[in-house]
Amino acid sequence: MAPATGSSSTRPVSADSSELFARQAAVAHVVYMPTVDRPTDMSADHEHDFVQWLANRLGTNVHPPMLAKDGFMLSGGRLLPGSDGQTAQFMYRGPSGERVTLCISRRQVSANTTAFKLYQDGPVNVFYWVDGDFGYAVSGGIDRKQLLQLSHDVYSQLTGAAPPG
Repeated sequence: MAPATGSSSTRPVSADSSELFARQAAVAHVVYMPTVDRPTDMSADHEHDFVQWLANRLGTNVHPPMLAKDGFMLSGGRLLPGSDGQTAQFMYRGPSGERVTLCISRRQVSANTTAFKLYQDGPVNVFYWVDGDFGYAVSGGIDRKQLLQLSHDVYSQLTGAAPPG
């Protein structure tokens, strides 16, 4: 997942750059999810320190959405490289061991529109969207309908608004 060449801050946000972000999220999901070997949730102290570290690295007040009502618990995370700079990846584990990741990336150019799009790479589905200064991607090898519901929950928690239709 090397950054794309040419990192000009005047580059417009295009469907291609958003899809590249979705592809990078899918690859990161496949590469890093198998290494999460913690069967229990992240401790509250560790979660707070980790989230603060990520927020400092991204230069924003980022926090992982809580997906417990959907049966998914935060199990870890990491900082990844991306075409627009650093990307936060939060990892969740479902009740039957399903794994889902959320990638959040600060975009080089703001976008005024928000639209959920589906990207599929083999068994991994990714719902992704760009909202303002940030790109978001929810990835997993789970049913599309369930992944879309998780994506709506993520969007609602991060923005305080209903997801776009």
